Amino acid sequence: MANAATAEKPNLIVVLTDDQSWVGSSVQIKPDDPRTRSDYYLTPNMERMARMGMRFTQGYSPAASCCPIRHALQTGQFPTRHEYNADRKDWTDTYAEQPNIPRMRKATDDRYVTAHFGKWDYRYDEISPAEQGYDFSDGDTGNKTGGGKGSGGPTSTPDPKRIDTITDQALHFINRNHHRNKPFYLQISHYAVHLDIFYNQRTLEEVRKRSPVQKHTMPEFAAMTSDMDAGIGHILDKLEELKLQENTWLIFMSDNGGRTSIPKAPDGSEDLNSPLRDGKHSFYEGGIRVPFFVIGPGVQPGSVSDVPVSGVDILPTLADLAGYSKRLPSNIDGGSLREVAQSKGVGNVRSCAINFRIRARRHRTSCCSRMTST
Repeated sequence: MANAATAEKPNLIVVLTDDQSWVGSSVQIKPDDPRTRSDYYLTPNMERMARMGMRFTQGYSPAASCCPIRHALQTGQFPTRHEYNADRKDWTDTYAEQPNIPRMRKATDDRYVTAHFGKWDYRYDEISPAEQGYDFSDGDTGNKTGGGKGSGGPTSTPDPKRIDTITDQALHFINRNHHRNKPFYLQISHYAVHLDIFYNQRTLEEVRKRSPVQKHTMPEFAAMTSDMDAGIGHILDKLEELKLQENTWLIFMSDNGGRTSIPKAPDGSEDLNSPLRDGKHSFYEGGIRVPFFVIGPGVQPGSVSDVPVSGVDILPTLADLAGYSKRLPSNIDGGSLREVAQSKGVGNVRSCAINFRIRARRHRTSCCSRMTST
């Protein structure tokens, strides 16, 4: 059972991976289409997430590269509203005052404790997690912090891509706030599977026992993916150990689609993101369609939804789940996916701004008034 002190307000966890393809795991995203999983990578804990909750076949990133999605996720706004605006007068100050996840959590209940561990990557606005309202974080981190391009991979190393460090920080945070009876918001932003490639040697040795097939061919990249998957497994183990599933929501997605090429990878007979077209930096499906799972109370285990969802839906969803009492601003582009998640994958993502959501018009309803539980 959930702690009495936190029963009114759910715990919320977001796990964000980096450059992970829609087909970058062993989860078959569409149950009737074997092309929608990797033919080489093994990710048993991502499969476990899919069994525990709902997988969305049409999960989308708000952008096709790393930095814009991180702004978008925090604010529920598409990057066209806030990214690459260095020439806009006083823009950074304006952005810093916008509603975001930690400020919304505190306004809902000041007992909420918030943390961001891993890749922050606000490289243009240079606003730190603390300035955005987070109680705990790694600070203003970026690709280099976790072994970015040009840092020496592919090679084995202790704590590859800081997976162990990020995971340990998250486990400690969950433990501490559980025992203090504090509701929490936790974001785990992995550096993997962004280049450069780092991995545990033991993992690589296990991967080399398998043979690459047609699409994914590089053992080192497969090992890095498996190491990240193991870190996610430790988070799931902790939630089960502390019996937090009844009062905790977990949303998993990648920041954008996978790369179209990997240096030093053997050639394959299929594109890396097949059956999707193109990849990272492109607004074709391969660049913005991403793995997207939701676990939480009332979400049917092993369910699948074809309703389009996006990273900009995270903030409105968290506001809905926590009972945020204020009206969300009209410039919030996302909507709450709670109804869909708790209705076996059907229903509406309740959005306050449908002008940006033409692709999903038939799945969305205008809801500029306060969101309420359904």
